[in-house]
Amino acid sequence: MPTYVGTVLANVLYFPAKVLFAAGGAAVSGITYVVTLGNAEASDDVWQTAVEGDYVVTPAMIEGKQPVRFSGK
Repeated sequence: MPTYVGTVLANVLYFPAKVLFAAGGAAVSGITYVVTLGNAEASDDVWQTAVEGDYVVTPAMIEGKQPVRFSGK
């Protein structure tokens, strides 16, 4: 039971932070595409780093059985 309480409490902060990070990264990815005159590789690197990763913390992560991946790549 304490693991689940810890998971909920962790997600109260983690989920909004991850969503804001991903949204900002998505915007920067678009800007990167324009600034680099259509360099999809550069834009994709920014996109993957910001948008991929875990959006929620699971009980296994709280217990240390799985890593928490805030960013992709």
